[in-house]
Amino acid sequence: MSSVTSMRERIRAAWQAPAAPGARAPRMRDVWVVGIVCLIAGVEAFWRPDLTSPWIPLIVTLVVAALVPWRRTHPLAVITVAGALAVLTEVAQLATGASEDVLGAIAIAIVYPYALFRWGTGRARVVGSAILFAGTALSVVTGDEGVAGATAGLAVVGGTCLAGALRRERVLSRARERDRIRAREREALARDLHDTVAHHVSAVVLHAQGAGALLRADPERAGDSLAQIEAEAKDALSDMRSLVRVLREEPPQPAAVPPAEDAPAVDPPFAPTPGLDEVRALTETGPPAVRVRVDVDDLPDVLAQTVFRIAQESVTNARRHARRATAIDVLVCAEHEGLIVEVTDDGSGSSRVRPGFGILGMTERATLFGGTLEAGPDPRGGWRVRAVLPREDDR
Repeated sequence: MSSVTSMRERIRAAWQAPAAPGARAPRMRDVWVVGIVCLIAGVEAFWRPDLTSPWIPLIVTLVVAALVPWRRTHPLAVITVAGALAVLTEVAQLATGASEDVLGAIAIAIVYPYALFRWGTGRARVVGSAILFAGTALSVVTGDEGVAGATAGLAVVGGTCLAGALRRERVLSRARERDRIRAREREALARDLHDTVAHHVSAVVLHAQGAGALLRADPERAGDSLAQIEAEAKDALSDMRSLVRVLREEPPQPAAVPPAEDAPAVDPPFAPTPGLDEVRALTETGPPAVRVRVDVDDLPDVLAQTVFRIAQESVTNARRHARRATAIDVLVCAEHEGLIVEVTDDGSGSSRVRPGFGILGMTERATLFGGTLEAGPDPRGGWRVRAVLPREDDR
């Protein structure tokens, strides 16, 4: 009984599945495709001597081709119209005894089963599959291709549907991974907020305790402690405002967000917060040698943490992927456009043409902080990661 219930739930979930996100409205490229197909169909219709009546297959092909721009946003409607045209044509030819004239240009219709399973809702895929099956069955009954032709037709249509479904799953899987990375970066920013504010608050507590004792023994020194309390409280408030600003946007809610394997289950209280000193500590003799140059001082804690995270991840990626690299250079400096974090290496880097999830995580962190990050081959050779972060007075 439980297996039957589980099967019903799966069928219901498949039926109620939403359309894949990202379906684009008709674009100019679609118009060009329609124009090219129509031109080919016109030339083929009047140059093929075996066609008894070129007008009927030409009109059918032109109508089918005209549906191309709407295949992403209305895949079921496109499949229905194309299938209805095919059925009407075959029935008319069967009733009149006319020859089955088909233009080669109508092969453009093969993109419709792909679009159905790439973009369609669950209902659209179920209904569209029934339409495709009915059309194929009618072709077998009315045609003379036999079992071999029917098998070939089913293989082509089924393979196209499978390609669309696989492409859809791949895109959705990558989107889920992006959401997971984004959630993980937000969690890391929250931990940074905890570490930073914990440091300031602990300092406030210590100064407040000292000020309480000094108010009775040495009022003048108590004033210095109160000034320190005010400064620490302002720093804590500033850091909290900075991170609350970037975390204010509602985070995505993926179906399941597993914790990072290397993340501790519980962060230790009052953990030391990484900053520019930790960036300088990335220096190593190698190979490859890591050379660090930091031309800024006294960054806010939250900004310094972000600089360290980006530099650390970039150096780790360079060590892991930069083939035959002899040096990795880290530069942190301030320019008119903002705070610059640049990490370059002299390796070949050909295997890193497609950005991985490490780069995606750094990009997400920079974006959440209000900056930008670019990663790719350096025109001078090797690989370059360049982040531009807003300075405190720019946020």
